[in-house]
Amino acid sequence: IQDGKLKKMRNDIKKIEAKNRRLETTTKNHNALLAALEELLNNLQLAHETEDVIQNLQNISLETEDGIAGIATAMSRLSTTLKGVPLQDGMHNMDVAKQKTKEMILKRDELCG
Repeated sequence: IQDGKLKKMRNDIKKIEAKNRRLETTTKNHNALLAALEELLNNLQLAHETEDVIQNLQNISLETEDGIAGIATAMSRLSTTLKGVPLQDGMHNMDVAKQKTKEMILKRDELCG
């Protein structure tokens, strides 16, 4: 009887340990995914100065060198962001990547008419 109980306990412990290993693997995978998504979002972010220029385009004068330079810089940064985002295999199919890219394309289209 004792031997049977010990055998059952060993089997239960093995099952618990296996489940614990799977949970640890899942946690590592989730952390890696989170890091990849954060990097992707950081790559898809425009600098605050560029965002400000884009938001205030109607108020920027094209009659001053500073105004023209500000718009040119914003357009260049937006273009660079759209073209230069290094997406790993399959990441371009992720909803978050599609959404941010779509937002930037809309901004580009607003600016370029």
